[in-house]
Amino acid sequence: MARPTPNRKLEQELWDDGFDLVVGVDEVGRGAWAGPLMVGAAVLPRHKRVNGVRDSKMLSEARREELFDRVADWCEAWSVGAASHTECDELGMAEAQRLAARRAVEGLGILPDAAVLDGKWNFLEGVVERVERRVKADVTCLPVAAASVLAKVTRDRIMREAAEHYPAWSFDTNKGYPCPRHKAALQGFGPSAIHRRSWVFMDNYVPWPGMRLVRPEAEQIAARYPAPVPHDQTSPAPGARIAIEGTLNFRDIGGYATADGRRLQTGLVYRSDHLNGVTADGLASLRALGLRTVVDLRRDDERQRQPSRLPDAVEVVWAHADAADRAAPGDFIAQVKAGEVVTVSEDEVVALYEEMLEGAGGMFRAVIEAAARADEGAVLFHCTAGKDRTGLSAMLLQRMCGVSEADVVSDFLLTDGYRTETRLAYLRTELEPLGIDVEGIRPMIVAPLPAFRHAIGWVESHGGAEAYARDVCGVSTDTVARLRTTLIA
Repeated sequence: MARPTPNRKLEQELWDDGFDLVVGVDEVGRGAWAGPLMVGAAVLPRHKRVNGVRDSKMLSEARREELFDRVADWCEAWSVGAASHTECDELGMAEAQRLAARRAVEGLGILPDAAVLDGKWNFLEGVVERVERRVKADVTCLPVAAASVLAKVTRDRIMREAAEHYPAWSFDTNKGYPCPRHKAALQGFGPSAIHRRSWVFMDNYVPWPGMRLVRPEAEQIAARYPAPVPHDQTSPAPGARIAIEGTLNFRDIGGYATADGRRLQTGLVYRSDHLNGVTADGLASLRALGLRTVVDLRRDDERQRQPSRLPDAVEVVWAHADAADRAAPGDFIAQVKAGEVVTVSEDEVVALYEEMLEGAGGMFRAVIEAAARADEGAVLFHCTAGKDRTGLSAMLLQRMCGVSEADVVSDFLLTDGYRTETRLAYLRTELEPLGIDVEGIRPMIVAPLPAFRHAIGWVESHGGAEAYARDVCGVSTDTVARLRTTLIA
């Protein structure tokens, strides 16, 4: 069935009734979870037409962009009014839409005699003398369709710009509307600064303090994994995730008891997954931590795909080792999609961990030497997931300082609560529609306990963490002593 073409019949009826200036009005963004609500207003000339104008929802993004300048030039007057995400929260959506509509009409620079709205609700009451309401007016009435295109393109451009500041939420593609990828990002990162936080629909997707989790086992997860703590909390619980907006697995390695009855200090050494999604608020939190050094354990291609967002004046140490390549086999998910990888076994991950310990001593030495200088300024080390290379680095630091094997294992497994469960949920939405069984690659996604226990045993078989650091990694005896002096309180 052919889609209807918007026409000027309703305008003509209003002109015949003596209303000379008729404005078409339409809103966009009311159903979004982030960003502004916007209302477009368009007054068209009577005897000139632009072909191809349709309701914006019927046009591709590229086609809307092509039409935008032509429609804007065609209009006798046009305007787009907005209500910010904050105004949507504070006023409620109905009042926010009235506010955006009033701003749109006022922005025309002329006062229309009549308006045509899409839908049954008159959100221009008291603003325009005559208001005609029509269901599907954006489909059937040409000035409403034009207003729809102008508002939609304007809002899309705003959301694409927002994506540069808040990359984790993919606003460039979803424009703030709910979709599987957006929901998965909310589960992991929480809301960005432009989310409408009062919306009850979001409650099920945001695992931050005071908000509910979407997964049915929410209570068990909440009991198992500490909630994120503010970056300025002086003594976070061992393993507590630090609330750095835009990260999933950022935490302090300290807080654990040591064998001599003392405790690993907090506020000195942190671990994380990649920092590409760090928001402006997250950057402010990183500055407040007093970061001096960041040790990046990733390969060049990983860094290029997901460049870190860091405060200025932070020293970055690149410390990838070829022996760790199998922990980050290129774009792993792209290989899975291409059928190059179908399954990964636990035994393969055990071998991977042993290869890293045997051949990546220089990478671990960079982490140990940086951590030994943490008294000069806080240190952060990270890879992509904050799981394998980062997990082994944290294990070595903690074991060198006398943290028990049980606590080290518990700390390692926290990655599953902080990142892996969210990552698996995201991958299911991405891979299962392609017929790919996510469970087949699960050992590469989760925190692999058998491989980690094997790694601890392998280090112990080489004389323990201190001996491994000296003999395999080349760390000096003085550095080992300074590490313990710096980190143990």
